Amino acid sequence: MSHEGATMAKCMESGQWSHPMPRCLGSCKIPRVENGRIKGKVENQLIASGATVELLCDQRHEANMQTQMQCHNGTWSHVPICSPCKTSADQNTNSAGITHEIYKILLGVRAERAGDIKEARHRDSERAIVLTSRIIHF
Repeated sequence: MSHEGATMAKCMESGQWSHPMPRCLGSCKIPRVENGRIKGKVENQLIASGATVELLCDQRHEANMQTQMQCHNGTWSHVPICSPCKTSADQNTNSAGITHEIYKILLGVRAERAGDIKEARHRDSERAIVLTSRIIHF
């Protein structure tokens, strides 16, 4: 909980308070997020009114709206949902990089080391693989 306004007020001879009465502001609880988490926070942690937090979706998931959420007097501005990616392009953007060895089976194809190129990119249909420090032939 926090408040807005003066921390102290004095009853004046006029019968008025020296400062306007403060306003009590409710905190927000970090929500449980299916297929995601709130960056740097834990579920049910209290967040002060006015604070902003960021939603991070798991691999192969994307937020259905803006990922920045703000607490307003005990209520979140909105609570996004992490849903599975709908297209191959979304999955390529929202999935983790692939760790590889000299010989590895990737997408059902044998891959071999073929030099020391900084970056290689291969497109198979709509799927893309980006590997650093090695070029992979398919």
